[in-house]
This record gives sequence, structure tokens and C-alpha cells, in this order.
Amino acid sequence: MTRSTQKNSLLRQRRTPEQWAGAILLSIVVILLGFQVLARFGFGRSFSWLEEVSRFAFVWAVYFGFIVAAEADRHIRVALHLKLLPPKGRLMMLTLADTLWLAFNAVVIWHGYHFTVSMFEFPYISQTT
Repeated sequence: MTRSTQKNSLLRQRRTPEQWAGAILLSIVVILLGFQVLARFGFGRSFSWLEEVSRFAFVWAVYFGFIVAAEADRHIRVALHLKLLPPKGRLMMLTLADTLWLAFNAVVIWHGYHFTVSMFEFPYISQTT
């Protein structure tokens, strides 16, 4: 396969909104931090909001990366013990893992909701602005 056909096949692959969002957010991080370096060392001026925006963009890009990895079943996990189990045991272990994952997400959503509500009651002002 030549280099041009590889490029064309990469462009033809179907991308999900999560992949696009992650790529755009990572691009924003690179552009903002590159501009910050240029402004700081080239012009002797820095912008505090650039670092904060790039930090939030990076965190969201990581979350979108989690989604993409989970959809492709390529997230990090220890799978050696699964290969040693019989098919029925493997299914039970995967079901248990998914149940624990759903319970964890429910707890995070519950506490995240209460944290968000408290943020409206006691507003947070960023230290960098």
C-alpha cells in the first residue's frame, strides 16, 4: 500500500462526534499553549486565561478519549485473568465489571450533580482571572 492510498483510507474512515470533539479539543490545547509560549518568550507577556482554557480543554479531550477507547473496547484493563477463565466465567466477570462501572458512574453523577448545585449557591471565581 503506497503512502497516498494509506492517507486516503485514513480520510475515508468514519469518525464519530466523540473523535472529532477530542481532536478539536487537543488542537485547541496545542494552539493555545503554543501561543502562550510564543507570547511569554517572544513578547515577554503571558495570558493567564490561556492556561486555564487549555487545561479545561485537555480534561475534556481526555474524557472524550475515554469514550472512544471504551467504544472500541481498547481501554486499559487487565485481561490476562479473563483469558484463563472458561467462557461462562469470562461472561460473569465482564458482567460484574460492567455493573461495578455503572455503579461508580452513578456515584460520580450523584456527587457531581450536588457539587454543581452547590457551585450555583456558592460561586467559584477562578484564581487566574
